[in-house]
Amino acid sequence: MERTIRLSQTVAPFGVGSIYDLRGESLATVDTSRWGGMGERLELDRLAKDLGVQGFRSAPARADQFSTKGARLTFVRFPRWLFCPVCRRMTMWKSEFEVPGEPARCGFCTRTPKPELVPMRFVLTCPDGHLGDVQWDRFAHSRAEGLEQRQCKSRDLTFTTKPGAGTGLDASWVTCRSCKAGRSLQGITKKGAAVSMGLLCPGKQPWQYLPADAPQCKQEAIVLQRGASNLYFSDIRSAIDIPPDSDFDVFSDVARKVTATPGFEMLMSTDPDDDLMVEMLVTRLSKEHDVPEADILRLVAGAKAEISGAPATAVALTGDLRRDEWNALIADRGQQDERNRFLTRHEQLRPDGELSRAEQLLVDAFGPVVLVTRLREVRALTGFRRYQTDGPKLPPQLDAQQIDWLPAIEVYGEGLFLRLNEDALQKWEAQDEVIRRVRVLEERRPDSLVGDRLKAASPRFVLVHTLAHLLIRRLSFESGYSAASLRERVYCAEAGGSDAPYAGVLIYTAAGDAEGTLGGLVRQGRPPRMLHTLLATLEEAAWCSADPLCIDARAQGFQGLNRGACHACSLVAETSCEYSNSFLDRGVLVDREVGFFRDALAAALEDSGRTASVS
Repeated sequence: MERTIRLSQTVAPFGVGSIYDLRGESLATVDTSRWGGMGERLELDRLAKDLGVQGFRSAPARADQFSTKGARLTFVRFPRWLFCPVCRRMTMWKSEFEVPGEPARCGFCTRTPKPELVPMRFVLTCPDGHLGDVQWDRFAHSRAEGLEQRQCKSRDLTFTTKPGAGTGLDASWVTCRSCKAGRSLQGITKKGAAVSMGLLCPGKQPWQYLPADAPQCKQEAIVLQRGASNLYFSDIRSAIDIPPDSDFDVFSDVARKVTATPGFEMLMSTDPDDDLMVEMLVTRLSKEHDVPEADILRLVAGAKAEISGAPATAVALTGDLRRDEWNALIADRGQQDERNRFLTRHEQLRPDGELSRAEQLLVDAFGPVVLVTRLREVRALTGFRRYQTDGPKLPPQLDAQQIDWLPAIEVYGEGLFLRLNEDALQKWEAQDEVIRRVRVLEERRPDSLVGDRLKAASPRFVLVHTLAHLLIRRLSFESGYSAASLRERVYCAEAGGSDAPYAGVLIYTAAGDAEGTLGGLVRQGRPPRMLHTLLATLEEAAWCSADPLCIDARAQGFQGLNRGACHACSLVAETSCEYSNSFLDRGVLVDREVGFFRDALAAALEDSGRTASVS
């Protein structure tokens, strides 16, 4: 039995601490201390500096050059309490029972082949993030009657369904075969139920076995279903590789090798006016490393510019991940090396020829379109939480005093970038009607379970975020990508701060396979396609099959964090959205009173009506 997992899933959704269901088996992902020296090293200095680590590693996925066995990612079987679907006997699984390449099988049945065991569907956790098995032997004896049952310590249990009792939890019973004590699962997930049943928090994670790994936990144990959405919250941070680190003459192996030589140091210290010495050193380095002399001179220029604090790029680096990416996207770098990991080209939204009034209004609302023909993104797992999103965050390596690397993946793709006209945006977001419409969402954020993971719901953020979702849904019909393979990256800085405000969105695809580089998004960004896509997006946003209930709603979605947005018009896959499908409202785009694009939409509908009447 070969158990496999996609490399991209090793960070999310099956990163350290998660539960991975695979063909009837339930496995827990262990922390990175079990990786040893395995895993491919990844580099992205901007992200590493922001997270306070030295670098990143992707999960071990390739065989070692001198080994006959492939590199493997370690999992442990969890929960360890399993039951047989045939004889209904329960087994507390141990590592010595494991047979390489085989699922867990019943040790009591005599039939051949022996039935595969099924994991119990409930587990124990606590607000501190611990995870363990329900102590089913304690559970079965928690309603013991008589001396024999109270003194019984047997783990010989059965998990049965009582006939005629329905299909709910009250029909499912865990019973001791020795003393016949037992109880149903009715109410097992209620608050305080674990304490009343004598269940204790394990104080550790499923892969921790040593007594020192399990300090006594003072938190109340909580019973959850194995697949509950609040059993695991991963904390993912990502960044896009931008210049100068994304330039081939900086990241390539040849560049790193050349810049580390004494000859390059001598060239750096040579007087640039000494033409003879410069020419001699450049020629020598070119021959030694089989590199064109022009590349040597480019490396020197870049290194000197970096020392002087003015990188030889059109990108202004500030240390803020999003602002740096914004600066890289809006900078027109002209001719670029095709081997770079970040390639952009600027296109005008306005096509040739005469424009309709609706088209002209849209052209005025946006800046130039940026076609990102190649990008690299690194996604790192910084930790995870359980039960509560504001609980303590557990690191990916639990037994380390100081973590100098994080598990991560690198993915490549393409995208297109749109930015809104800042003057028009500031004029719009200052309107009282707009502020009142969005204030409803911001007032709900502090009381939400995910509020601490979301940005403040400002008018410009809700506008850009909703626009991103609508574009993803529209582009999935035209670009050749499925909606789930497209992702958003929202860029939003409020006016009035110490730094310049901005608002824009990058719609991109970054996948670990060929799905990320088909060219469909770049094609859609070229004129006149992008303008037509925007018009179609607004026309679709003007009407939802759930209207008028949808557009007029004051609360939709999880804990009412959306207004005019539902599955029929605005929501996208969770993997596509940075903000859990929250803070969405079509009204801020197309409402007749407060919509940012209301004039453009009205003109487009008027043009459509005129065309229909003429035809």
